[in-house]
Amino acid sequence: MVGRTVVVALLAALAVVVPLGPARAHSQLDSSIPAAGATVDSPLTMIELTFNQQIGTAFATVGLTDSSGTSWAAQVSKVEGKTMRVAVSPTMPPQQYTVAYRVVSDDGHPITGSYDFTYTAPPTASSAAATPNVPADAVAASGESSATPSSPSELPWPLIGILGALVIGGAVVTLRAGKRSKR
Repeated sequence: MVGRTVVVALLAALAVVVPLGPARAHSQLDSSIPAAGATVDSPLTMIELTFNQQIGTAFATVGLTDSSGTSWAAQVSKVEGKTMRVAVSPTMPPQQYTVAYRVVSDDGHPITGSYDFTYTAPPTASSAAATPNVPADAVAASGESSATPSSPSELPWPLIGILGALVIGGAVVTLRAGKRSKR
């Protein structure tokens, strides 16, 4: 009886912890250029997003819009392994911008997200007459580079530890109760 209780407790512990694995397997944004919340003081020519896993080339899109909704990104994104790049107009005016992305991981799971950054370079005479159309093959990077934290959709490890401790504690209580009932 005690052996059966131990096996049931271990299977219950596995049932709690194992389903959490696949949710962590999906791709997510690891870093970006420019980074979320960054202040960029030099002209940008590209947005670069790097994910923790390979992403599919089909359906990958990145948008860059200003506060009025004007698009400053090319229509075509370039995907290479874990990294996606999109050309942007180097003549965009200083203000806050939003980067929005949608990709599909190799396992077919869609990943969407967005973040803001601020561009503070002083305006030039050519920026007033600039149009947001940019050639899709411009891939030179400039601006700040730093890692953005991964999305908070993952279950934190301390919570997994607490759940594991609860399952083990329940198994110990069950084993002791089984020993007492045999006396």
